[in-house]
Amino acid sequence: MKCISSKKKIENYFLVQRILFASEQCLNLMRKSLLPILRKNGLNHAQYLILMIVNYAEMNDNKIISTDLSYILGREKHTMTPQVDSLEKKDMLVRERSSSDRRAVFLRLTDRGRNLISRVQPQTMDVVSSVSVGTAENFKKIYNFLKNFRDTVADLAGQNPELYSKPYEKLLVAGEEKYMQVLTKRQNLNDKTLEENIIESQTKNEINEEKTSLEKT
Repeated sequence: MKCISSKKKIENYFLVQRILFASEQCLNLMRKSLLPILRKNGLNHAQYLILMIVNYAEMNDNKIISTDLSYILGREKHTMTPQVDSLEKKDMLVRERSSSDRRAVFLRLTDRGRNLISRVQPQTMDVVSSVSVGTAENFKKIYNFLKNFRDTVADLAGQNPELYSKPYEKLLVAGEEKYMQVLTKRQNLNDKTLEENIIESQTKNEINEEKTSLEKT
């Protein structure tokens, strides 16, 4: 651990404390904002995150285990088990034992779980994307700062930062990028359909106007 002056130590303590409190406030307020949507669909926040992460992993043909979830979410492994159990009882996901390593148990979405997350995520996206506190560049700077902050805290706790960063990048971020491509493609198709409908409507109006004009003459 670095040797720092008493003054610097005090300054660092309160700065870090402010970051932690502000982060805690943001997370709790966001959970409150999403709660009505999740309750309506029979989910709590942790279960929603689990379904979303497993979905992202599957989009990139990756398999995920409960340990991956604990590292991605920064939670103790034993806290994941009750949430996974509950989702399994609701027929949202299933556990599958690896054929090559019987100790490894993978999580996979059921059709019901996949349909639910595909229905719920666009609703939560409307809420989350409405957060507008700066440009995309500012958000990227905050994200990069928090990644470095996470790695520093992990190191301070005597844990290898890669335990958190690797599954996060491979299973979450890579899946997000794939999902982004799907959404963009879907939006382009919607825009094209909308444009075609507008053109079709305009054409019909022009034809009707022409008919009306001919009838008058």
